[in-house]
Amino acid sequence: MDLATPFMTYKPMLITPEMAAKMLRENTSNRPVRPQKVTLYANLMKRGEWRLTHQGIAFTRKHRLIDGQHRLLAIIAAGLAVWVMVAEDVDDEVYLVIDQHAQRSFADTLGKSQAATCAIARIATLVVPGRIVTAESVSKVYGVFGETAEHLVSYCPSNRKGYNATTRAIAIIRAMENNGENYNYVFETYRNLILMNMEELPRIALSWIRQLSDNTMSREDVACRMWTALDIEKRDLGRLLIKDQIHTTHQIRKAALDIYTTPVVRELLAA
Repeated sequence: MDLATPFMTYKPMLITPEMAAKMLRENTSNRPVRPQKVTLYANLMKRGEWRLTHQGIAFTRKHRLIDGQHRLLAIIAAGLAVWVMVAEDVDDEVYLVIDQHAQRSFADTLGKSQAATCAIARIATLVVPGRIVTAESVSKVYGVFGETAEHLVSYCPSNRKGYNATTRAIAIIRAMENNGENYNYVFETYRNLILMNMEELPRIALSWIRQLSDNTMSREDVACRMWTALDIEKRDLGRLLIKDQIHTTHQIRKAALDIYTTPVVRELLAA
């Protein structure tokens, strides 16, 4: 590495779509574009959730773009001018170590428990417009569902196979729907499922246990079946049967949205 001039310059810059297109012309050896990442960044920009951070765009001393192509493409896709940190006079060898560090999870970013945050992220896919889940959107959803999520994780700490972020998310929504009128029933049933307290389980939940060994169930199928297994009105049914997965999925999403968009919650989120 050339140590004669080791210092790069680093400054924030308001980059327009036209400037982004010009900068991309200096992209001669960057990695393949990931369209999903471009869409994610562009949606953040459109929703006003994009934030200026220390991460950004980097050019070498020969003005070759070595980092930031997805941000630039997103600026063009969003059609908006966005503030981005720009580094110049970067040594060419830096390209070899860019993005080699472990990506931070939502739990790391928010400083919350992994189990609760993963469940909240599942709920976020139900209530966030466009289903684009970011740390900021997860933080907002956590503000509504987080207390119940942490309670569930502490009350049902086991990591028994078959119970994961999806089943926890469903239990959280079930517990909170209708102003929490069945909160205790849902928590006790979910805990008894994990602990395999067969004598304490309603018949519908026993049917769930019999179906749990089916490793071919999709995430959506698991969600629908857990939703039904925790339904207090169906507790005496001897067979858990999903006749219309689309309808059940709609019920889950509607329940989550009803909780997330109550007048009191809207006031808190706007504050």
